[in-house]
Amino acid sequence: MAKDSQLRVVCFCRKQKVHVRKSSGHLYNTSRSIEGHYFDFLQELQLGKKQWAIGPFNPVEICKKPDEKRHKCLEWPMHSDQLRNAALITKVLQNGTIVEDWDEGNDLVESLIIENAVKKLMASREGDEMRKRAAQFSDAIKKSVAEGGVSRIELDSFVAHITR
Repeated sequence: MAKDSQLRVVCFCRKQKVHVRKSSGHLYNTSRSIEGHYFDFLQELQLGKKQWAIGPFNPVEICKKPDEKRHKCLEWPMHSDQLRNAALITKVLQNGTIVEDWDEGNDLVESLIIENAVKKLMASREGDEMRKRAAQFSDAIKKSVAEGGVSRIELDSFVAHITR
């Protein structure tokens, strides 16, 4: 059964290769105001294919109802994109903390470990700096999605591209 699944995935990927060549770019749910250097790098790698960063879209505001994605940043980074997101938030943007010991895979984290992480965020100079950066990110993102902002300009560019 596993071999059959692998074969189907390989077959699917081969079929997609034709469509990838026809692609004129990629659309991302993020903002150049936060990840601009990354998008410049992607532009170079994609050999002229356009990279549109038209977000970020907030799933809570889009749905206007509670959603499990609402607190995604508070989840334990266990699988898929969560490990990359944890690295982005803590290492690159330096706007969060890793709960030590959990990366060893223990299901139970002692209260002292949680207490230390909360103190780091709420009662330290490092935590103060993280909160300042969070406010700066928030401001940059709000400006990017406002009229004339970089994400709004990217969205207009994407719409113009697909309706040409």
